[in-house]
Amino acid sequence: MARLQVEPVRQAGQDPQPGAPTAYSDRTALLAAVATAGASRLILLVAGVAAGGYLPLIGVDRLHVRLHWTWRAALAHPLHGWAHWDGRWFLLVAKSGYSAAGAPAFYPLYPSTVKLSAAALRDSAAAAEVVSALCFVAAAYVLYRLVAHEFGPRVAVFTVAFLAVAPTSFFFQAAYSESLFRLLSVGSLRLAQRRRWLLAGVVGLLACLTRASGVVLDDP
Repeated sequence: MARLQVEPVRQAGQDPQPGAPTAYSDRTALLAAVATAGASRLILLVAGVAAGGYLPLIGVDRLHVRLHWTWRAALAHPLHGWAHWDGRWFLLVAKSGYSAAGAPAFYPLYPSTVKLSAAALRDSAAAAEVVSALCFVAAAYVLYRLVAHEFGPRVAVFTVAFLAVAPTSFFFQAAYSESLFRLLSVGSLRLAQRRRWLLAGVVGLLACLTRASGVVLDDP
């Protein structure tokens, strides 16, 4: 009677033997993922400056502020080109709170973070851009850890790369709350994955203070 070959049970985050990833391959994949996320932000920054130089006039945004944008302005303030539309509202909340009509539609955690950063950078628009870029890179790191635990380094690298180059990923560069929300949402899931329930709930609560959809993270 032929013997059955029983394979060992694969734990979450481990590749089947042989060929399981070493610590070095995992570290290399993590560096590649974070580098891809950072490089995508730099490319978009350069593209934003170039677009600002070629577009002589940006129309009226939601706060009815008319901006003349030239090469000189683009090079003098390379981060300001990403602070338009809803970004203007976030900056308004960061500077003046919720005094303006319509401002309460924008949740407070992102503009509060921008306000704290602006105290060091002396520029609200630049602070919003820096906060968004740093949060996106940090989110890429946490997302890699989240996916690698379940599917291995290869899938995790491609997950981060596809997120970084997605057609709508430029929103993670703008003065919007998307990057901060992404960091908090994947952070909450990663903590839950590690069974650190209290911290997962706290981070989920912070996500609720960033966007309305964050309530889904704390839904039992």
